[in-house]
Amino acid sequence: EFNWQAAVTNTTPVAAYRGAGRPEAIHLVERILDVAADEIGMDPVEIRRKNYIPPDAFPFTTKGKVTYDSGEYAKALDRVLDAADYAELRAEQAARRERGDPVQLGIGVSVFVEITTGGAFAEDATVEVHPDGTVTVLTGTSPHGQGHATAWAMLASEHLGIPVDLITVKHGDTDLVPRGAGTMGSRSLQTGGVAVHQAALELVELARRRAADVLEAGVDDLEVAQGAVRVRGTD
Repeated sequence: EFNWQAAVTNTTPVAAYRGAGRPEAIHLVERILDVAADEIGMDPVEIRRKNYIPPDAFPFTTKGKVTYDSGEYAKALDRVLDAADYAELRAEQAARRERGDPVQLGIGVSVFVEITTGGAFAEDATVEVHPDGTVTVLTGTSPHGQGHATAWAMLASEHLGIPVDLITVKHGDTDLVPRGAGTMGSRSLQTGGVAVHQAALELVELARRRAADVLEAGVDDLEVAQGAVRVRGTD
C-alpha cells in the first residue's frame, strides 16, 4: 500500500528526459530496503545480500511470473565493494559523524537486475567477405551514438581474423538490410551483437568447408587465422 501526491511545476531543477519507468520503480524498492536496514540496524549492503536469489535457486520464477535464468549477484556486489573499498568508506563516514565534521559523507547502495532487449528478441545481421579482403557487416540495429560500428566490427574481426579497419558496418539502408528491430530497450548488444557473432561463425564454417575441398583436407583440420583458412599447425 502506498500514498502519493503529484506536484506540477515548470520550475523543477531536474527531471527525467524520457519515460523509461524503471528508475522510479527501482528507487522505491531501494528506499524500502534502506529504511528497513535502518530500522533493524543492519548494513544496507547486507540486507540486500540476504534478499538475493542464490545461484543454486536458478532458474527462479518470481511471484510476478517472471523467470530469471541465472545470476551470481553476490559475486558482482563483492567486486564493486572491493573496488570502492566499502569498509573504509563506512569507517570514514562514522568518523566524520562522530567528530561533527561540517562535510559529511553519504554512501548510496543500489543493486537491481536491468531489464534488457525491450521485448524484441530477434535481430538480423549479415557478414560478407569481399575478394580484396575487406568485410561488410549489415545490421538491423540503428545506432545513434552508442558505438555499434566499432563493437560489431570487433565481433566480426575476432572470428574472421581480419583487422577492424578493414571492416565496414552498414545500417539503416533498406536496400541492403531487409529486416531489423532497431535500437531500444538496451537490446542492441544482446540481440544485434549476437546476430553479428552468429553470422561470423556461420561464415567461418562455410569458408572451412569450401577450403577443405580445395586443400584436400578434413574440415576439422582447418582453422581461420589472419584472414585466411589454413591447415592447423602450418604457417
